[in-house]
Formats: sequence, C-alpha cells, structure tokens
Amino acid sequence: MFLAIRKLSCLQSDTQQPFHKPPANQFRHKVEALGSLPTFKGFKLSGRFTGIGGTRYTLTVDADINGDFVGGPGNDNDLAFIFDPNDSKTPAAIKASMAKVLSNPDNRAADYIRKNLGTIADRNGGENPFSGIFDLRLTKDFKIYQKQ
Repeated sequence: MFLAIRKLSCLQSDTQQPFHKPPANQFRHKVEALGSLPTFKGFKLSGRFTGIGGTRYTLTVDADINGDFVGGPGNDNDLAFIFDPNDSKTPAAIKASMAKVLSNPDNRAADYIRKNLGTIADRNGGENPFSGIFDLRLTKDFKIYQKQ
C-alpha cells in the first residue's frame, strides 16, 4: 500500500498596512492525501483527497459602474457598495433585503458584509471555509493477447 500526505500553508498577508489587501490566490491550509492498494485479481484501487481552506473572494456587481469599460455578465470586477440597513438614508426596500441577507444562518459572507457596511467591499475580503474533494479510481488490467 502506498500513502502520501502533505499539508501546505500559505502565509497571511500583513493586514496592518492600510492599503495592503490579501492576494486573490491566498489560502490558509491545503491538505493532499494520495494512496493505492496492491493489485487484487487484476483490480487496483487508488484514491486522492484534496482539501483547501481560506481561499479569498470579493463581492462584485454585475455591471460597469465605474466606467472603466470592464463589467457585465461573466466579467465582473467592480466592487459592490454594501448598504448599511441601520443608516437612515438607506431605502426601506434595501434595508429589508439587507436584514434578510444578514439574518440568514447559512450566509457564509455575513461577517464580510457586516465588516463593510456603508462602504465599498474590500477586494478579497471574504474567506471561504475548508472544503475538499475525494477522487477514487478503480482500474482493471485486461490481457488482449496471449503473449504480451
């Protein structure tokens, strides 16, 4: 049996600097595990697990709101303004929608949104939780010719 495990960590960016934001390809932890069993009756089972946590995301809008001619469906790069539901100038419909978004217990972006209320969202300010993928592979050797 073969088994390999490795854990990688990416350094955190220095967030004490006022204009220094985390890079888009930053992650906190990455785990990879690979393994295979010996061949049994011509069958071989192998597998791999890849997990990564702390990747970054940004809240953007689906339009070109800053006039740089970049934006629209599938090409969103303009940062979103996060309305503050506690601000008296915020329209009632937006207040209600923001309250619904922030009260949703399944909202993984709630902390990121709360941190940016009343401002333009920080680029790469959101952080994804740890998630992983299992890949299993079963192979079989077939002899096509008598002598090979």
